[in-house]
Amino acid sequence: MDGIQKTTPRPTAVNLTMLGQGEAAEASEEVDFTPLANLVSSLYTGEYKSFFGALSKVEQNFLCLDRYLAEHKPWFVREMRLRAYQQLLQSYRVVGLQSMASEFGVSVDFLDR
Repeated sequence: MDGIQKTTPRPTAVNLTMLGQGEAAEASEEVDFTPLANLVSSLYTGEYKSFFGALSKVEQNFLCLDRYLAEHKPWFVREMRLRAYQQLLQSYRVVGLQSMASEFGVSVDFLDR
């Protein structure tokens, strides 16, 4: 050998349910984590309309499709919504439902429920 080591390309994603069943089973299609990145970024920056859109995409693209996460989907979505509500309310002493609804891009009835 001339000192050059050949490496095999690593799979873009690993299917954990197939782990240990051979190299062919470990490689799966590439996962687009953009909705998850948008969820975190929009919550951090306080862009709540984008946050709720990203939360919906995370629910559809990750939580509904995973047999382990699907069971916890209602809890996760509720907790993420509560985090956004708490974050907005921390900066105000009094916030009306109408201004909250327009900030979050939802109806007053939705917030009231």
